[in-house]
Parts: sequence; structure tokens; C-alpha cells
Amino acid sequence: MTDEILLDMRNREPPEPLFATLDAVEELQPGQLIRLLIHREPLMLYPQLQQLGVPWKVESWGAPDWVIIIGPRPDGSG
Repeated sequence: MTDEILLDMRNREPPEPLFATLDAVEELQPGQLIRLLIHREPLMLYPQLQQLGVPWKVESWGAPDWVIIIGPRPDGSG
């Protein structure tokens, strides 16, 4: 069973969503996912996730909110 962490960053101003999301990624436990809700596409986040080797997918985009699924970490590390 996958454990999901909801991270609601809607209407937060940059760079807070980026830093909060990266902090949450660092805390991911094996099998956990992050569901990121945000009001704009997190373009600065994607290269950071790629560098960390953490997968993501855009579940929904545009108005009113973007939903990004992040994780799980491929190596199972937190």
C-alpha cells in the first residue's frame, strides 16, 4: 500500500513551494508519494527532482490548480 503525503502549496509565493517540496522529498520514506497541489506549474522543481533521481508525473494541469505526483524514490531511500 502506498502512503501519500498531501502538500498544498496553492497561493504560496516562490520560492516557498520549491523549498517546501524539496524538504518533503528528502523526508520520503519507502513507498511514499507526495501529492503536490500548486497554482502554477513548478518549472524550477522538475530539474531538482531529476537531479535527485526522484520520479514525478503531472496528474492534472492548468486552471485552477496543478497536481504533481512525486515519488517514490527509486532506491527506496528516504
